[in-house]
Amino acid sequence: MVLIAVNPFKNIDLYSLEIMREFCGKKRSDLMPHIFGIAEESYRAMHEGRNQSIIVSGESGAGKTQSSKYLMQYLAAVDAISKQSTIARDRSIEDAVLASNPILEAFGNAKTTRNNNSSRFGKFVQLMFSNPALPNVKITGAVMKTYLLERSRLSYHAPTERNYHIFYQLCAGAPVAERKELSLGNWSEFNYLKQGNAGDMPSVDDSLEFKATQEALSVVGVPVASQWKLFEICAALLHLGNVSVISSANGNDSASLSMTDPSLFKCCELLGIDAANFSQWITKRKTIIRGETFVKDVKVESAISARDSVTKVIYTKLFDWLVETINKSLSVSSSFPGQKFIGILDIYGFEHFKVNSFEQFCINYANEKLQQEFNSHVFRTQQEEYVEEGIPWEMIEFSDNLPCLNLIEAKPSGILSLLDEESRLLNGSDSNFVTKLNANFAPNIGNMGKTSNAGTKGFPVSKTPTATRSSVNSLSTNLSQKFYAKARFGTSDFVVKHYAADVQYSSVGFIEKNMDSMSEELFGVLEKSTNEFFKVILLSGFSNTNTSGTTSRSGGGPIAKKPTLGTAFRLSLQELMETIRQTETHYVRCIKPNSEKSPSKLDGNMVLNQLRACGVLETIKISNAGYPNNLEYNLFASRYNFLAPAEFRNLSDLRKLCELIVNHALPVSEHAKCQFGNTKLFFKGGMLAYFESRLKERMHELVIFCQKNVKRNIAQRSYLKLKSSVGVLQTGIRGYLARKCLFTLKETAAKAQLEMQHRKLLDATAVKIQSACRMLLAKQKYVESLAIVIRLQTAIRVNSAIRQKNILAQRKTTESASIAPPTVRTLKVTKSKNELLALETKILSLSQKLYAKVDEFNTLQTEVGGYKAQLNSYKDQFKSATEQITSLKQEIVELKAERDSYKVERDMFARVLNDAIQGGLDSVSLDDIPGLFRTTNGATTVSTFRLSPAKSRLSSMALSPSDESSYEELPWLKTDNISLKRMIGAIRMASPLPPESPQHRRLTVTVNKSIYEEGLFAHAVRDRLLRSPGVVDRVLKRESFIQ
Repeated sequence: MVLIAVNPFKNIDLYSLEIMREFCGKKRSDLMPHIFGIAEESYRAMHEGRNQSIIVSGESGAGKTQSSKYLMQYLAAVDAISKQSTIARDRSIEDAVLASNPILEAFGNAKTTRNNNSSRFGKFVQLMFSNPALPNVKITGAVMKTYLLERSRLSYHAPTERNYHIFYQLCAGAPVAERKELSLGNWSEFNYLKQGNAGDMPSVDDSLEFKATQEALSVVGVPVASQWKLFEICAALLHLGNVSVISSANGNDSASLSMTDPSLFKCCELLGIDAANFSQWITKRKTIIRGETFVKDVKVESAISARDSVTKVIYTKLFDWLVETINKSLSVSSSFPGQKFIGILDIYGFEHFKVNSFEQFCINYANEKLQQEFNSHVFRTQQEEYVEEGIPWEMIEFSDNLPCLNLIEAKPSGILSLLDEESRLLNGSDSNFVTKLNANFAPNIGNMGKTSNAGTKGFPVSKTPTATRSSVNSLSTNLSQKFYAKARFGTSDFVVKHYAADVQYSSVGFIEKNMDSMSEELFGVLEKSTNEFFKVILLSGFSNTNTSGTTSRSGGGPIAKKPTLGTAFRLSLQELMETIRQTETHYVRCIKPNSEKSPSKLDGNMVLNQLRACGVLETIKISNAGYPNNLEYNLFASRYNFLAPAEFRNLSDLRKLCELIVNHALPVSEHAKCQFGNTKLFFKGGMLAYFESRLKERMHELVIFCQKNVKRNIAQRSYLKLKSSVGVLQTGIRGYLARKCLFTLKETAAKAQLEMQHRKLLDATAVKIQSACRMLLAKQKYVESLAIVIRLQTAIRVNSAIRQKNILAQRKTTESASIAPPTVRTLKVTKSKNELLALETKILSLSQKLYAKVDEFNTLQTEVGGYKAQLNSYKDQFKSATEQITSLKQEIVELKAERDSYKVERDMFARVLNDAIQGGLDSVSLDDIPGLFRTTNGATTVSTFRLSPAKSRLSSMALSPSDESSYEELPWLKTDNISLKRMIGAIRMASPLPPESPQHRRLTVTVNKSIYEEGLFAHAVRDRLLRSPGVVDRVLKRESFIQ
């Protein structure tokens, strides 16, 4: 399956949880093309026990990284969505898988001229799932492999580009204290970051991205302390880029470092290494030749290269440690046997810049490898299968890039082989490498016309097994020459004609980058670091470390070396291809609509070239002309045998059975869309979906047939049961409605009476409360008035007493005037005694008044207490009245129930008495009537209705057994019922007229009023007697009979 995904260069709402639910459990043909459709199809195929792989490819900026993220999000959530799970469960593995994306994007992605978030490494993630045969399928772990991190970006990037995101995030998002400790400033202060002059991206907030990176590191199990140790190493690399390499003062053009350089000091401090040793081996190199050791100074360019190589090795080790840490957090549990996986390959797209170096060569080589695998899967393998199965087929030509791959990886004369050979020579150089390439692959004018085009498109014309190795190598070389060309200018460039475009590579730095070297002396300095975390990162995966760039060499011959970077990359790609070939492959071809990264703009020529380069046009051609779907005969017959007539379903010849199914299910005009091979049945596009729809329709018909009969049986039994129940229900409802109507009438009357009584009681209570309140208010007003009067009286009496006192004083003065005047001292004493006497008198009078007021206050307080008690009594009376009303309501309900029971008894007695009098039925027995019962003395008692046990209102009418002779003279009474005869006889004996009276007999009946409670029984007896012809002409009425 191939999906074409176009990068919109803007956020669109096509990847939400609601969209995931739409694709969950659906077939690809039922919905529009979508990245979730690819994920769903691979997930369902994995459930059938087949490992899956999804290859996301396309040129840089086409949206491969984002497509891979959406695939991982869907696969992490699909199990919970398919079960509509709301139960919280352990999602640590799923969260860790999703958290790996922001980590690897921060440390492995960068802004390029074509893409703001370009992956500068390849990634193959294998999502491991539990056994698909079990009910709960979930992610049990993951394995992540990375390929060829672009190291050169650490020391150089082109204008408008950026270094890796983590450096800018660290400068923007680190807290103030940590930033000061790490001596971090703005990104423009570091040489490694300011080369492209594009540190700020309009749509990206690096401080927020830094927080997201920290959260993701915590999810995968990296503690916060280790995170800052990690960031210390990143800061150290930034300071290392600021270390200035200058020419030595001795004038011999050798390099040197200033020991006072603050960047050098800070870098060595953060890495925990010795600054002097580090400076020494940056500017010097040790060479061992024939057992002798030589240490010599290096030039400034070589020292800068050594400085940058340290940066590249450390950052590569840091990146590998991160990948290893993520793999540990995603480690696959051994407690899940029978696991399957879905692999997602997100690898760098095809790149073509103004200057293309070793990294672009490896990236384009990887894309060539993937394109060849795509061609093999879609074109070559499929067409070969048609030929093997005997299907009539005309070969479709396609662009085969296998010769281009042979040009790159063939041994011993491929580009990588020649590069390794030149790298291992002591005097090897980039120019010599290009010279060898031109000598081996540049087209020779003499044989240009002899080169055959056979095999460049479609299949080789001849597959003669007797061809010699030399002829095959010669043919391969000739074909490879068509994919190589000399550069038009310069001797250090060469051109490779890739499937997407012709790319000119600059060989400058090829040898150095292929060796991936750092001197042993520098590695020894790093190895002695006091930073334990840095040592752990440095020594992780030590067996793969490329640190020995200089070892003992003899003369100019080659020596045995470990694999170079190009060879290691080729081997890892071969391993990747082997893994992919063992899976069922799906392809996502990402298309870049324009080169300006502008939304809603489509460059038609650019898109067409991408479609043509990635083989989509040939894929469409094969899909239209070929048979993209196929099934083995046994699988097709076992699944679609319901579409065949019933008499042929047990055929042993599976091909014959499949032919019958196809002929029966398809119209004649559609038969050509199916081809019968030797072992498989092939279908045109859409035919398998047609068979599925026909099978679904057939199963639907069978299900409807079974449901019809079952539903008919259930409905019939339900109808009969319902019919028998309706009669009983109707009888009950009618009785209920009649009782309800009577109850409503009685209840309305009772409520009206109770409301009237309640209103009267409330009015009486309110009057009492009002009178008490008014009395209390009047008394309070009286007390206040009394207090005012007393104050006035006191004032008046005080004034009167003062006047009397003054009068007495005047009298005493007059009397004393006639007497000899006393001395001054005597007059003063006399006056003081008089004042004291007056004050004592006043105090006594006021005390008496105070006691009187206290007594009066106590009296009033006692009266107020009495009023309060009376008010509480009224409240209790009101409460008891309310309770009495409630009890009366309850008694009314009980009386109504008892009334209904009496009504039933009355109707029964009336019906029996009527039947006995009018029909003379011998079978009627009055013994069953509740109103009649036998007594101990043999008399029959007719009792009245009993209203309640507590209120007995019984009276009876006794008939003596001695009156049996009276009813023997009643020939018109046609019954043998002794009880009835006794009653009628008694009635007859009460009449003053003889029984032989002509037509009109008179009957006198004397009945106690209590027998006929409330006139009910009396009315019933009177009606029955008056309706009986010839029994009585008139009934003598007593005063108490009927009122």
